[in-house]
Amino acid sequence: MLLFASFRFRSCWTVLFLLGSAGIVVSLWAYFDNDRTATFLLEKGPLRHDAFWQTAFYLHLVSSTVCLLSGPALMFRRLIRHRRFHRWIGYLHLNSVLWMAAPTGLMLSVNAKGGVLSAIGFAITGMLWWLATWQGYRSARGCRYAEHAKWMIRSYSLALGAVWFRLLQIAMAYGIPILTGKETYVASVWLSLVASLLVAESSVIALFRQSEKAVEHQRRGDQRPADSISGEALTSLSVSVSPSVEVLS
Repeated sequence: MLLFASFRFRSCWTVLFLLGSAGIVVSLWAYFDNDRTATFLLEKGPLRHDAFWQTAFYLHLVSSTVCLLSGPALMFRRLIRHRRFHRWIGYLHLNSVLWMAAPTGLMLSVNAKGGVLSAIGFAITGMLWWLATWQGYRSARGCRYAEHAKWMIRSYSLALGAVWFRLLQIAMAYGIPILTGKETYVASVWLSLVASLLVAESSVIALFRQSEKAVEHQRRGDQRPADSISGEALTSLSVSVSPSVEVLS
């Protein structure tokens, strides 16, 4: 997957995050179970009966699920080349992030568990996620295909912050038992944001370095490296999305 282009054992990272995303999606069904109330909702007290909060919460659940499920289809190289498929998945993904997942995440951050520090962390994550996705859309509209690819890698990396968040919570709960539940929660919010940004930027740097090397090899008449992604592939990634994002204009 393009997102882990700069990491050793990237297949393992890909599997780990795909399984983590699937686990999150499965766990969300608890919020639609009428027979019992999920622990998270019980912790919200009277707020869970507020119509505005409920609407934002469930829109966030549904749209975030769409983002997690559609993201891999936009990041695997073999799927990128199927332009019609990529176009429609990209359309679904972009609209889910820009108009539902990121905005509702900002709304929910106001009442985040863990207090002000958690609220600020979630709010920054939501704003960066929206801005990265918006820049991805704008660069596609402007036919700046390489730039579009970079921004969408950043966008999906921030979406996978939800997986980082849960992995870090588990790791700290068992690895640093002296921390309170609130301290673990707050630390996980901020560390997941840092991890998402580091993964995104290192992946972009490594991926485009490979692309430049591939183009240089082609100019010299050498064979293209097997694990590199060329400028042609990056163009395929973005051109296939550009027709779908016209709906947003």
